[in-house]
Amino acid sequence: MHALMIVIGTLALALHAATGIGAELRIFAVGSVAPILRELAPEFEHATGNKVVYFASTSGATLKRIRGEPGDVAIISTPMQQALEQSGDIVKGSATVFAKSSAGIAVRKGTTLEVKSLDQLRSAILGAGSIALVDPERGSTLGTRVQTFADKLGVGEDLRRKAKFYSGGLTVGEAIAKGEADFGVGFIPELMAIANIEVIGPLPGEADYTSLATAAILSASKDAAASRRFIEFLLSPKAQAIIQSKGMQGVKPGG
Repeated sequence: MHALMIVIGTLALALHAATGIGAELRIFAVGSVAPILRELAPEFEHATGNKVVYFASTSGATLKRIRGEPGDVAIISTPMQQALEQSGDIVKGSATVFAKSSAGIAVRKGTTLEVKSLDQLRSAILGAGSIALVDPERGSTLGTRVQTFADKLGVGEDLRRKAKFYSGGLTVGEAIAKGEADFGVGFIPELMAIANIEVIGPLPGEADYTSLATAAILSASKDAAASRRFIEFLLSPKAQAIIQSKGMQGVKPGG
């Protein structure tokens, strides 16, 4: 009997290793995908029997977590992917683009603001009392992008004087809803997740900022099979429908 139990246990471990069924996945992600992970994680758990634990933050904070904590899957931007492949933190060849996310401008519901050109963006910065941004000091590439482009428009000092910095796009949206800022900039999926605000459009013209959401297996993953299964799930029709419903652009598998 003892020998039989050992054989059964060995087979169970082999099945788990081969299929990735019943694993706990730790996912480190950039903040723009937080709203979709909130829905995708339970869908994946229900479909596979795996458990998903995810952490979403700025690019800088996510990079720090990837390099300092045990995890299985990274959801990152393309520049981060290249750096992490070079450092050996993610498995080469595992990176898969599964969505695109654009930065947008949001205001509190009932506020009238039109920003469809660079001139209107410049005027909006000059006319605002306060502007909500994700903090570049916390590693936000979008926050840095907005500041850099404001400099090009000649209103960089105005932006710095009026900026209120927050830990992520969701907190930017919450600040706008509370009336703490006249408008704010964040990734559209994060802004859409907040009640009582309205996304008036993407950043206009040359200021437009789109990030590719890329999933990759971490080199330190304890369950590569389950990690690969999660990435495949992100490309499934069900997952892609959820992604698009949250304000991101989906991608065609293999495209």
